[in-house]
Amino acid sequence: PDLKVLYFKGNELLRKIPNYRRRMIKELINLTYLDDKPIDECERLSVNAFWIGGLKAERETRSKYRLERDFGHIVKKQQDKDKIEIEKMREQSIK
Repeated sequence: PDLKVLYFKGNELLRKIPNYRRRMIKELINLTYLDDKPIDECERLSVNAFWIGGLKAERETRSKYRLERDFGHIVKKQQDKDKIEIEKMREQSIK
């Protein structure tokens, strides 16, 4: 379904559905907002990891996503510096 927003907050039936939020996010791939919270890329990736590898996989995915988000620019900057250094070394070896 092309459902983008779903609001069941306060519905007593939800207590009987194991992993309610995870299940909804997994099954409704176009969902962008569930109850009182938006669904961001990190949560969607983490939920997918949960269904593949359990809670440990979910936590690892969330942690990795946040590290890349928060420190990815530092890694990219270092990679760019490394490329420049490698290019300099190549140029010196040609001379």
